[in-house]
Amino acid sequence: KSNIIIFIEGSFTFVFFEIIVFLIVPYLGQAPLNMDESTISVIFVLFAVPGVLISVTFFAHLSDKWGKKNIKNRF
Repeated sequence: KSNIIIFIEGSFTFVFFEIIVFLIVPYLGQAPLNMDESTISVIFVLFAVPGVLISVTFFAHLSDKWGKKNIKNRF
């Protein structure tokens, strides 16, 4: 049962990350900022990728902690 919850959480994380990519990348490349594509990719490497890795690590640690308590539904 917890594997289904993890799959759903991963799907929402993926959709949320893709929404951010589709909203922020065009904004950064348009008129007020006019950033280069390489600059945008560096920004994502410096901020978005570590943010995703930290959140995944946090939720995995939380899931393992709750798993030791034998809770049926966990992250």
